[in-house]
Parts: sequence; C-alpha cells; structure tokens
Amino acid sequence: MKITFIALGSPSHSITSLYTILKKKGHDVDIIYDPMLFSDADLDIPFLSKLFSFKKLVVKKILNINPDLIALSVSTDFYTYAVEICKEIKKKSNTPILFGGIHPTSVPDIVIQNEYVDMICVGEGDISILKLANSNLKKTNIKNIWFKKNGKIIKNKIEPPVHNLDSLPFPNFDAFYKLGNAFRFGYDLFTARGCPYNCSYCSNNVIWDKLYGAKKYRRRSVESVIEELKRAKKKYNPKIIRIQDDLFAIDKNWLKKFAPLYKKYIGIPYFCFIHPNTVDEETIKILSWSGCSEMEVGFQTVYPKTRSVVLNRHTSNKKLSDAVRLCRKYNVFLSVDAILNIPGQTNKEMHDLLLFFAQNFPSRINVFFLRYYPKTGIVDYAKNKGYLTTQDIKKIDEGEHTLGLTQGGQTSTKFSRKIQTAIYLLHLIPKKHRIMFVKKKYYLKIPIIKTDIARMLSRVFVSAKGGDYYKILYFRKYLQFTIRRIFRKI
Repeated sequence: MKITFIALGSPSHSITSLYTILKKKGHDVDIIYDPMLFSDADLDIPFLSKLFSFKKLVVKKILNINPDLIALSVSTDFYTYAVEICKEIKKKSNTPILFGGIHPTSVPDIVIQNEYVDMICVGEGDISILKLANSNLKKTNIKNIWFKKNGKIIKNKIEPPVHNLDSLPFPNFDAFYKLGNAFRFGYDLFTARGCPYNCSYCSNNVIWDKLYGAKKYRRRSVESVIEELKRAKKKYNPKIIRIQDDLFAIDKNWLKKFAPLYKKYIGIPYFCFIHPNTVDEETIKILSWSGCSEMEVGFQTVYPKTRSVVLNRHTSNKKLSDAVRLCRKYNVFLSVDAILNIPGQTNKEMHDLLLFFAQNFPSRINVFFLRYYPKTGIVDYAKNKGYLTTQDIKKIDEGEHTLGLTQGGQTSTKFSRKIQTAIYLLHLIPKKHRIMFVKKKYYLKIPIIKTDIARMLSRVFVSAKGGDYYKILYFRKYLQFTIRRIFRKI
C-alpha cells in the first residue's frame, strides 16, 4: 500500500517510527516535510510566513505521488494549518486522509467531524497503522481508528499502548536526513514513553489519565538504547544526540547503567529534559560525566501555591536554584522554562520570577505565555475560577489559536509582555547589573520588544558564547529551507 505522511514544523519522531514500521512490512511509504517557516513555535512573522510558505509545494507533491492514504500527526498548534493543507488536497483528490497525534486524541469527536478528515487515530498508532495498511483500508474494526462510512462514524475501542518498547524497530530517519545538512547535525532519541507526573497544563494527562485510565510510563532497556545509538553513530554521524523523553533522569539506577556505556560506545554530546525533583548533585554529575552538554528544566513559577495548586507541580525553589548551581558547577548548559499569565498569577509574582532569574541566572531562559490545550486540567481550573468561558473552551478544543506557547499563546497582558522582554534582556545584561535592573524596576521604562525579536537577540547572543546546540540546529534549518523555498524545492 502506498502511504504518504506530511510532517509539519519539525521532523516528527512519531511519524518516523510509523514510517519505519510500515517500511519493514513492505509498504511504499513517503514523508513530505513542511518546515512552516516563520510560523512555528519559535518564530511567527505572518508576511514572511506567507512569502516562504511550502503549502502549495506540499499539495503539488502529494498529488504527484498519488498515495492510497495520506497521514498527518497533528498537534493543537498546527491543527488549523493541517486542515488548510488537506482542504487544498481534497479539491483535487479523493485520497483518504488520516489525522493522528495529540489533538485528535484529545478531542476525537471534534476532529472526526471535519469534512477534510476521513479517519483519525486515537492514542498510539504503532499497531493500528500497520493493521490499517495491511487491510488496504478495507477493514473498519481496527482498534484506535475511527472511520467515516455511509454518513456514520465508527468509533473503535482503544488498543493498550505498547508495553515492551524494545520490541519496536529502531527509527529510520533517511526520509528526513536526505533533505540536507540541517537534520544530519543531530539525532533524535526516545528512551521512554509517557510521564510519571501530571502537570495540569500538559497534554500528557489527557493521554494517560483520560484515555488509558492510568499512568503508563514505559522505558526501553539500556542495551536497546545503546544499540540504536551505535547504529545511528555509524550511519548518520550526528554531532549531538537529542534525547526527547519528557523526563530523562527519572530513574537513577537506569541512568547509572546507561552512563558508562554511553561514554564508552557513543561519546557524543547529548541534550535531555529533566524535572526539578530529579535534580541532585549525584544525578547532575553522572549526566555531565556521561556526555550531557545541555538540559532543559521547567521552572514555570517561583510561587509554591501557584506551582502546586494551579500547575500541579510539587517541587521547591531550592530545587530550582540547585539546578542552576549544579549545572554551572558541572559545566552543563541549562535551559529553563517559565510561564506567564497563569490563572491567578499577579504582577508581583511575575516580578519575583524575574528577580529569581536575576539572582539565579541559567544559561538560557524560555519565556512562555500560558497556552491552554484541550481537555487539560488547567482548562477545568480556569473555567471554575472564571478565567475561561464556555466559548473560550470551544475555541481551544477546535484549535483556533494557532500560536505556540512562546509566541504568546492565548494569554498576555502589557505587564507580562514587559516581564517577558526583561527576562530576555537579562541574557544581554552584565551579571553585576542584573539584580539592580530588576529591584529598581528599570525594566518598566524599557519599551516592549516583540517576542520574536527579543528571543532571537537573546539566543544569538547565547549561541555566540558557545553551547546551545539545539538553536544551532534551528538556525541551520531556517537557512537551508529558506534557500530551498526560493528555488521551489521540497
């Protein structure tokens, strides 16, 4: 069967995994990539987005391939854009279109009603996509897949998620790597699926608590991970490994087994995400020793009540400051996340967050305005407290707000934009002046700088000082695909 995936924004590990599974079973599979230049989660400039749009090129290539099935993994941020592409495809083709990913999983009853979507995958698709392809689209009783047939919607039961992740084939990134050097620089890796935490603003709680009914954190064996990386090192020669687990250092015993094998057989700098609760000197020391050059940690806010009651994150400010201190001690580039305009968050709380960063400055700070995602716990909290109306929630569920968190999401005020500008400016202010800049409230006298510009200034400055491999990849992608768009290559 001929299947074509459309990947939006960044190379999708989920699409790559499904691509690999289907390829190994003899199906004819393609991936078409739309980089969504100037309209992604980091950079939003509408007139440049329109000028450098890949949409028409994507549709043209789809029509030339003429597949039996078109499939997309769709986040809430890119849902409306995905629908626009499919609308153009449907004008000239009757090829069935399948939507999978977090947005269809969160609000399946809404997505399946879309006139340009023929079927959806709810939950993980490793097993169901193969069954669907093997049936040549003739079966409509495949678990996890919802179908439209004769004006009716067929809602099939949910397949339990894959328990033994070692049973899945190593992902084949050839379809992305052949596009050029922007992707060859790094290699994306998952050692686990799921998350043991339940942050109210994160879609993980939709998947696990509401879909599967329980936490389903699963981890691969160290041996499986090292074997995949040996193959990737030989085949792709990456300069950095990007470990995309929601939380990498959650199991110290696993980490202790992984670290010496990684150092011995791989020896490439790697990036990972960790939770503040996993921060202690032994963990950071192991990470650094094994080759972790950069990590990202969610700080979000420094007010304990907001953190625990609203965000359902139970940690301490000491853990946050320890992360900064220990990463500096062991020479690990620390990128931290902060969220502004959380329900009930006051101007003083945002000021105190800025002061905390002035006193405990990491390598880089990512500033987000809160983005509400469908069916997450914080949506219920905000509605109960009067911050969201029924109409607001309808728009959230329909994915009408297409901007990512960093671009402003759905919540911002003049003061929060001042704070965001000030946090980005901390990257440019000499260390000895940061605290005075905040305590004297000089930031109130500075004009608000557009999010994209402020962020790019800080990131260019940070990258120029060294490290920040993640943003080096980002800049390479923009350079390469801007040139490709000029020459109408996809």
